[in-house]
Amino acid sequence: WVLDDGKRLLGHVCVQLFEKIPNPVRDEPELHAYVTNFYVVPEMRSRGFGKKLLNEALSWCRAQGSDANYSLGDSRKQIALSAMRVGSADGYLRT
Repeated sequence: WVLDDGKRLLGHVCVQLFEKIPNPVRDEPELHAYVTNFYVVPEMRSRGFGKKLLNEALSWCRAQGSDANYSLGDSRKQIALSAMRVGSADGYLRT
């Protein structure tokens, strides 16, 4: 999913779906969605655009049958700094 103003790319989110190996011990979703890339240019942040991008992607994931979603970061340091700067919402770290 992309966000643009007609002239340039302002943000994007990429998601990959993976079939999970069945767990015989506990009932878990069979399809997992990973947010592998998520970015909004600095001048468009704090306006709700990132939330809209992520919500669209996660709605699509649910429509595909996934109810387990994971966000991946480049490093623990990046995730920790992002969490300190903007916090988290709906169980996801916002970067």
